[in-house]
Amino acid sequence: MLKSRTALFAASPLFYEEGSKYDWEKAYQINKEALEQLLKHEHALFDITPAATVAQNSYAYYHIYPAGDYSRSVDKETILANWVSYDMWLTNGLPVNKGMTSCGICPSQEMVDCYETIDGEPVLDLAQPYLDEQHLVPNYNKKNRLYDPNNPYANRDPRFEATIYYNGCPRYLVKPDSVTVWTYDGGNCSISDKAQGRFNTRTGYYLRKFNASDADEDHQTDGRAHVARLAEIYLNLAECACESGRLDEAREACNAVRNRAGMPDLPTNLNQDELRLRIRNERRVEFAFENMRFWDVRRWKIADQTDVQLTGMRITKDGSGNFSYQRFAFDPRENKSDSKYLLFPLSEDEVTKMKHNCGEDWQNPGW
Repeated sequence: MLKSRTALFAASPLFYEEGSKYDWEKAYQINKEALEQLLKHEHALFDITPAATVAQNSYAYYHIYPAGDYSRSVDKETILANWVSYDMWLTNGLPVNKGMTSCGICPSQEMVDCYETIDGEPVLDLAQPYLDEQHLVPNYNKKNRLYDPNNPYANRDPRFEATIYYNGCPRYLVKPDSVTVWTYDGGNCSISDKAQGRFNTRTGYYLRKFNASDADEDHQTDGRAHVARLAEIYLNLAECACESGRLDEAREACNAVRNRAGMPDLPTNLNQDELRLRIRNERRVEFAFENMRFWDVRRWKIADQTDVQLTGMRITKDGSGNFSYQRFAFDPRENKSDSKYLLFPLSEDEVTKMKHNCGEDWQNPGW
């Protein structure tokens, strides 16, 4: 697993140099072997269908599946995990949660925009998602026939329901009609403009992933972190296969992850550039809030496109009960377009040692 991830990073634009040993071909061979070995030893994507009162789908269930399956008798996807459960209801909670202390991580509108509709069509044009720098003018995918800007959360990839609390979704699956999450202005989980506010979202969304439906002060068991899982190896292979020109194999590996989530296969007529964008978007959706995206945008050298501008969704409700949706932009994030932030600075002590011992400056560029 570690060799798979390391080879992928080494072949990526941020690290690869002409003549380097680890190019896309080498990374493909390593990732192919890694997947074959894991499947040989009975690893498999988690595909157990949960009861409707427990989780929305197998993807949601995987991220709240009870810790302690050390023998992999049920969970055969996890390769390496932190078996300590999160307190999502407490620190990444909703104003309607009993005992919550903060709303924690709040998904952006950009994150919501990445979820395809259930027919497998992206909502936006992945090559140019927005027509303005503030991301207030979405560039809709002309092939998409299911997305409705006036009903934006309908007909979306099942992983959307499993990952994000949005306006109008149920809080508890055991009693879905008991508490509804309303993020519109004035709702029980209303959006807030207060920069220091801890309890209400500033983007219009709350994090649902890892959050067990009934978790609160009385039922405190939430999900857990997966340090490495089989879906990553599938998508590592998909990326390496795409970059090395094996487009059919890339689609096949990506489709395995999509199908587990209840999404259709990728189209067979995608060229390499189009397939690259679909695989990158797949990683964004599949690994949402699993600390993958931070590294991905840096190794792809696209952080200046993805990490500068963030937006949210403000929803208002009229007297007839109809909702209106308005995107809004936060102030651009300073310095995120500076290439030096693609790498961390090395410790000053270590840099000084190298200068003293061999006269070389090993500090990363810009630091």
